[in-house]
Amino acid sequence: MKKIFMTLAAFLCCTMAIHAQLLYRISGNRLTEPSYILGTCHTADVSFVDSIPGLRKTMKATKQVYGETDMNAKSEPTTDELDKFILLPKGMTLDSLLSADDMKRLTAFMIDSCKMDSDKVELYFDLKPFPLAIYLSLKCDGFDKTKTSDSGLCFDDYFQKEALAQGKEIGGLETANLQYKLICEHFSLNRQKELLMCMVNNHKRPEEKGGTLKTYYCQDLDAIWREFNDNIDEDCGYTSQEMVEMLGVRNLAWMKKIPSVMNQKPTLFVVGVLHLPGSAGVLNLLRKAGYTVEAVIQ
Repeated sequence: MKKIFMTLAAFLCCTMAIHAQLLYRISGNRLTEPSYILGTCHTADVSFVDSIPGLRKTMKATKQVYGETDMNAKSEPTTDELDKFILLPKGMTLDSLLSADDMKRLTAFMIDSCKMDSDKVELYFDLKPFPLAIYLSLKCDGFDKTKTSDSGLCFDDYFQKEALAQGKEIGGLETANLQYKLICEHFSLNRQKELLMCMVNNHKRPEEKGGTLKTYYCQDLDAIWREFNDNIDEDCGYTSQEMVEMLGVRNLAWMKKIPSVMNQKPTLFVVGVLHLPGSAGVLNLLRKAGYTVEAVIQ
């Protein structure tokens, strides 16, 4: 029943979206066979795979899957590296960064909105503010329930799992260490504190706000990009410069790797949907590099 509902919802949305595309075909520029790139949303339900036109056919046709990172790269980060990335300096806890009032609001948010046990919230107070903000945002948006819908996999990892099950190769466009460093060390602790408390003070549950997940299910890339840009430099959005680092710089780095990967064998690239659109997006960078990029409509 859930799968039927997801498919119906996606169909209804797509009938209203002129540019309802998440999957793109990459050809030309001396490629002997096409590759494909899919934009994902981390909190999407795995059953949504069957609502994306042409995706199942693409998964069969391609011979390898590349995500942002390789899900089998278990050696990184190490436990010590992970602690360095996500934990505050030894002897420091969140109450040394936040005011007493902020700590009170944070605790209430964790218990009331995220449904966390009141006697366990303090276990998270040695985390850096931004990693905590990401964790709480995902938890409050139902990410835990999404993962349990398919044996603990998130939407992004599903494609690599399926590739492995079919005996195909998988890979990553960047390392997990780089992602952790970007998330946990790029922002100063003061900026992390601002982002955490802005999320706490302004968070609304998905059913209350519609928001990115609803737009994603409509498969409207233009609307996703507009919605994202509406939040830049205001409210709780990232600044323009922060987004250059979070998206643009990474897209350029990926473009140094994507052509050689496609030349090896037909590949399905699976990356966060915000990496696709815009002048600095992967779709435009591929076209500038001489490739033909077309939306897959069936």
